[in-house]
Amino acid sequence: MKPDLLIVGSGALATLFAARLSAAGVNIMMLVSWQAGLSALRKAGARLEGGDNQIVQATDNPADCLGAKYALVLVKSWQTDHSASQLAKCLAEDGLAVTLQNGLGNDTFLAKSLGLQRVSRGVTTLGATLLAPGLVRPAGDGEITLEAHSRLSGLVEILRLARFDFRITENMEPVVWGKLIINAAI
Repeated sequence: MKPDLLIVGSGALATLFAARLSAAGVNIMMLVSWQAGLSALRKAGARLEGGDNQIVQATDNPADCLGAKYALVLVKSWQTDHSASQLAKCLAEDGLAVTLQNGLGNDTFLAKSLGLQRVSRGVTTLGATLLAPGLVRPAGDGEITLEAHSRLSGLVEILRLARFDFRITENMEPVVWGKLIINAAI
């Protein structure tokens, strides 16, 4: 079955998004390079501490997610280049990859492999602690800010299903730099 959303990564935020979205009825595929994460997600799904296991599809093979319309990139910055090459193999030509990663320049790495028209930026103040592969403890409420993009509407509908608090902005620069400053202070 073709996923509604591809999540790239298997760390704390990737697992948080996967669990919340799956619980809301969204068909999730996770593209994972961490083998312990892959094994846990295949065996028990994505789990929020104290909650039910949420079934997700998980793979380390981009061929398993060909034609993905939307992707959330939630890997560490140093993993972006590898993730971009994987996404180039599976993201639909009219698809959109949204980076919610910390740091600067992740969108540039993605655009080198995917093209500018298939990449958008976002910032989230959601937090989570990875307790074990596939298991996270949410760290309170937070917001998602997405950069306005002509291909964003379907992803917005998916995020609404899980009742994420989000907004869309035309000017992403102050948001990205604000998050960078907060992360540097932390």
